[in-house]
Amino acid sequence: MKILLFIGIISFLHFSCNEKDQSEEKLDSSDALKVYKSIGAISKDTKLENIGNCLVIPIDLGCETCIKSALNFTKANTNPSNLVIITSQSANSLTNKLKVNDFTLKDFTSKNIVLDTSNQCFKSQVSDVTPIIYKISDKKAERRIMLYAASVNEQLEKIK
Repeated sequence: MKILLFIGIISFLHFSCNEKDQSEEKLDSSDALKVYKSIGAISKDTKLENIGNCLVIPIDLGCETCIKSALNFTKANTNPSNLVIITSQSANSLTNKLKVNDFTLKDFTSKNIVLDTSNQCFKSQVSDVTPIIYKISDKKAERRIMLYAASVNEQLEKIK
């Protein structure tokens, strides 16, 4: 039974990481407002009216290529209209995953980077198993772009 579960998880990650097209969708008005409010609650000290993009990185699971690319982007990001939320189940887990990817907490101390160490993004359904970019305007998260290995760097370049 455990072997079947393991094979299923590996297959899911393999196929989701090899998607050819990014999954982009326009959020309906109630979801757009709900996601915007959730992002605001998680990023308490950030003025969302100055934010055009929110990148959510689920560091504990998902495609390692996507996570590593998103972390590299975050470390180099200088665009003040980008908010990044790195979500994890605990501070210890976050520190360990950063270390595995050759980063430290000091690499992510910008005011536009939020470290969500209690998985609020998952609890409020803002995060998934792959990094996500939310396009924000008019106090709503209008579009959601799921990042996959085949297009992660291309999509991140667009919000640089």
